[in-house]
Amino acid sequence: MTRLSSLMDRLTNRVDKLEKENQRLNEQNTRLNEEIEELKTTTTKLKTLNIVFVQEQKKTKELFESKLEIEAASNAIIQVGFTAVLTKHLQLGPNQTVIYDKAITNIGKGYDSRHGHFSAPVRGLYLISATSLSGYNQGDLRTEIIKEKEHIAAMYGSSHDMDSHTVIVFLNEKEQVWVRHFDEATSIVKSSNNLYYSSFSGVLIAAL
Repeated sequence: MTRLSSLMDRLTNRVDKLEKENQRLNEQNTRLNEEIEELKTTTTKLKTLNIVFVQEQKKTKELFESKLEIEAASNAIIQVGFTAVLTKHLQLGPNQTVIYDKAITNIGKGYDSRHGHFSAPVRGLYLISATSLSGYNQGDLRTEIIKEKEHIAAMYGSSHDMDSHTVIVFLNEKEQVWVRHFDEATSIVKSSNNLYYSSFSGVLIAAL
């Protein structure tokens, strides 16, 4: 009887240990399942973030390419420069505009050879230059550079003189610059169809 009782006690202890071990394993399994669920959730979040990242990367690439296109177009626009010349002698009356009838260079299409005006395609700082040859024994030649009816610089030449002036001016978009005669008497500005003694030039130094 004692031996049987002892055996029962050992079996009971063994069962208790097995139950505790089973409980521990169940708890461990529960934790593992929870970790698996957390990993699944994290994986889902990472997949979502990856999709968002790919989309943002695509948007960034498109914006960068668009910026490059805009910069290329902008660079094309802000390249401004012109030189226009007289191809024949011109008799000037009081306050008459000197119309340089041939545009040798006209990048930006700012110079109008019909009216002799340069209109700034973009707002910025411009270098403007004009040169005139007066007639031989045909009186003095007085001309001036005008910006929107404002006197900027004057040029003077006596008999057969080459006179010139160069200025740096700020122009808003579409503001105009031109050369005009400012003597009350008539004057002759000389040129020819192949030597181009008299010219009017300008170039954009910096867009602002």
